[in-house]
Amino acid sequence: VWLKAAAAASSAQPMWRAHGTARATLGAEVGLDSEVASERLAALRCLWGPGRRGPAEGVPDLALGALADRDEQVRAAAVKLLGWACSRDAAALPTRAAALDGLLAALADGQWQVREAAAGALGLAGRPGMPGAASAAVEALSLAARGDRSWPVRAAAAGALGRLGDDASGCLEALKDVARDDRHWRVRRSAVDAICSQGAAAICDAEAVCIAALSDSSWSVRCSAANALGLLTGGSRTATSALAAALRSDPEWRARAAAARALGAVGRAL
Repeated sequence: VWLKAAAAASSAQPMWRAHGTARATLGAEVGLDSEVASERLAALRCLWGPGRRGPAEGVPDLALGALADRDEQVRAAAVKLLGWACSRDAAALPTRAAALDGLLAALADGQWQVREAAAGALGLAGRPGMPGAASAAVEALSLAARGDRSWPVRAAAAGALGRLGDDASGCLEALKDVARDDRHWRVRRSAVDAICSQGAAAICDAEAVCIAALSDSSWSVRCSAANALGLLTGGSRTATSALAAALRSDPEWRARAAAARALGAVGRAL
């Protein structure tokens, strides 16, 4: 019954949007009491996604309650729902402190899928409008990017730091360490991309790391490093020389193409 109510709410016309959202929330409350994990998961998923402008009243509380679910897929869905709710309506979220605490706790979950979801959610929730959220999120994500035992979590944490932008300026040293030292190429690439997303000042600070990444064993990391160095306004002689060397000798055509684009961007900025 609750699934039919949620589906009807999702397909309702705009004039019935508020009423339909309320029905979906009520249906989810019923669904979350189910003994079947797949039904609890479906109950959460009907509350967020494309077409929804923001969380309905009561949705954050439902997500917070589901963070303690015994099924890891349900917990991961609750984490994603909470991050989405915070990003859409952080200023008006009455449970914003509890939401952040819940996401930070989920970053220590025993299942890596939940920790990965929590890292992504913190990249959404730790933004202006939630006092103290950015600094708390940056600290937790920096630790996860450096030290989580599962590479998908480390990659997600590095990516989340990139999405925080200027709010994550204090994490640059962590990102440099990850870009240089992590054993998985996806994590190294996420760290380089995160440095790139923080702008020219961060790239300039991490220039040596980005230049070293031009020699990474993964062509994907080398492409990201070239893209980052191409954003340096005016460039530096060292970076330009490294990009020119990559253009001449990298064995992967995609990395050579990235180096060529970066050199073109540097040349236009001169």
